[in-house]
Amino acid sequence: QTCALPICQVWDGLKFDAVGLIFSFIAMTSLIFYYIFGERASLQRDAISLMMWGFFCSSAFWAIKLSWFEFPWEKLTVIVEPFPQTDVQMPVWVLAIYMIVGGTVLPFTLVIQGMKYRGAAGASLMGMMDPLEAPQGVGKISQLAGMAP
Repeated sequence: QTCALPICQVWDGLKFDAVGLIFSFIAMTSLIFYYIFGERASLQRDAISLMMWGFFCSSAFWAIKLSWFEFPWEKLTVIVEPFPQTDVQMPVWVLAIYMIVGGTVLPFTLVIQGMKYRGAAGASLMGMMDPLEAPQGVGKISQLAGMAP
């Protein structure tokens, strides 16, 4: 889903980009391996330990690729307004923790757990439905909160 923007280059009149296409195939292949190996491994291990090993490997890769000493840690303390219609302000680190837990740890745990019951095909299908259903959920929450008609 994220690779669709570089492939089509929507900012440049929907021009095809070969580099974006290559990276989309790499992302697709890694997701396929994730589901295939995750399904097999979920029969022998619990979801939390599988997720821990996956995050450990990816963290080790990115720690080598991008140094921790060059990360702009001071930017995490900047105060932002995440909701334009409200006066709510919070530091960026609160949003970062929300993205780590709610946007990464929880979904990956649920997908691995779901593979035990639905298999890789069923878990991947349900995982791909999320972007289609999320806008409807956000719209309904906005209506309930009185932020949208």
